[in-house]
Amino acid sequence: MTELDFAAVDFETANGARESACAVGVTVVRNGQVQLSDSWLIQPPPPADRFDRVNTAIHGISREQCMAEGLSWTDTAQRLHDLCADLPVVAHNASFDESVWRAANRATGVEATLPPFHCTLQLSRGHLDLVDYKLPTVARHLDLDEFPHHQAAADALAAAQVTIELARRTGASSVTELWSSAPQRSTSGSSAARSSTSRRVPESVFRNRVERPASGPSLADPDVPAPTSLDDEVVLITGELTLGSREQVQERLRLAGAGVAQNLTKKVTCLVIGAGADVRTPPLTGATGKEQKAAERIREGQRIAVIGEPELRELLERAEAEAPDDSRAERTSGSAATELSGSAHFASPALSAGPNSAPEKIRAEEPEPLPARPREDAAPQNTTPARATETSSVTAAASSYQPYAAPPRQPWDPPTALRPRQPWDPPESVTAPQQKRQRRWVFHVVMWSIILFLIAGMFIIGLILAAGGAPESVWAPLVGISWLLAPLVFLAWLVVAIVRLVKGRRHRSTAGGPQ
Repeated sequence: MTELDFAAVDFETANGARESACAVGVTVVRNGQVQLSDSWLIQPPPPADRFDRVNTAIHGISREQCMAEGLSWTDTAQRLHDLCADLPVVAHNASFDESVWRAANRATGVEATLPPFHCTLQLSRGHLDLVDYKLPTVARHLDLDEFPHHQAAADALAAAQVTIELARRTGASSVTELWSSAPQRSTSGSSAARSSTSRRVPESVFRNRVERPASGPSLADPDVPAPTSLDDEVVLITGELTLGSREQVQERLRLAGAGVAQNLTKKVTCLVIGAGADVRTPPLTGATGKEQKAAERIREGQRIAVIGEPELRELLERAEAEAPDDSRAERTSGSAATELSGSAHFASPALSAGPNSAPEKIRAEEPEPLPARPREDAAPQNTTPARATETSSVTAAASSYQPYAAPPRQPWDPPTALRPRQPWDPPESVTAPQQKRQRRWVFHVVMWSIILFLIAGMFIIGLILAAGGAPESVWAPLVGISWLLAPLVFLAWLVVAIVRLVKGRRHRSTAGGPQ
């Protein structure tokens, strides 16, 4: 990778306008090594200088920060030209970043030729086979370090690391060679939607991601023994494991009393290298980013034990064997509940019907009736106790079958008031709407009583005081102030009434629908 020179760029915008750049991150790579990583805030050029709450919620950049610390786009364009003038530019979803750069130049009158852009999103689709190709997903698949997404500096550095890693795996020595060798893949997303004939990617790219030797020189500290228990251990996993998915193994580690790390921090005490199901104590070679950082921390004096999948399997089995019975029952309850719910769902297809399915549809899917009872003159059958138990359980399940039973509520289910009513919903409460109507009428009566008192009541009080010989300086201010307050109270009543009317109509339009 002696000729792998490029600059990775990532822009963040203040709103939906392309010219509203508010931050940029730049990472410069020379000879396949990161030479410079920089970022700064930008003052979006007007009239695209508004900050939408959605964009601010994504990247956390506010208008006050940009106006106080940001550079103008003219200064930004000159700084980008100095950093990227002789280099090709890579970006994840490069069409967006290129359009931001071009639109900001056009909005500010900057006349400059943009460098050639290369898209790591298209590169990842060509070389990898993933469920999605978001930048964090690609970085995680390539075993790169976790990073804060939607921060310009971190995204630019991640795009550069993805390019370097794919160049290393494919043997490309330049950006042009790397992108020209990438197979053209579908951009529809998941690989399941693509035909198998389009998978022309070398197996060494994404099937065998890293060639890890089973033995050889290791960068691990030989004085740090392998742990004998998972208690108080902080475990970091790198590589593929045959024990299950990484999430499943991490959950087993947590239940066994160990801490789980996603990156190599100062708290990590054990590094698990997935080099094979039977490879014990694989060598630490620095083949991935996590292994390189582990080697650096070991040289700095951090005690990190390096083990393989067999040692991890033994530690998990020992911890699970030593756990109390109730803990084992808790660990297995999740899978058992999943199996039971799956079988119940299969036995009661009515529960899987859509929310608007007709009752006839549900009744048509009821279980078939049980076989008729045999006649008394028929030949006796040899029914074993197990068979009798099975028959009784089936009979009990059939008798307890309820076609309108409510399905289990899920966290993503909307509130009952915001979805169409279902056959299994309880009857609506009659007292709640009546109480709301009563409170609504009480509000109107109180507000109009106050308004009438301020207008007519205070006028009558003023007449009484004037007739009683009170000076005008006493009753005139009272009447004047009350007449000034009356319009304010009326406006308050009007605003509240309109707000309640709009909310009521919106609620009815949302909650209404086919029953």
